[in-house]
Amino acid sequence: MERQLIHQALEINKGNYSAAAEKLGITRQTLYNKLKKMDQ
Repeated sequence: MERQLIHQALEINKGNYSAAAEKLGITRQTLYNKLKKMDQ
């Protein structure tokens, strides 16, 4: 579910990580960390 929310936020914000993170209520670094963890 978290993965889906992150990907939706990125899609809505046209791949803008800063805007997606703000929309999700997390920092950009936290977003990067979550994406990295999902790829492992």
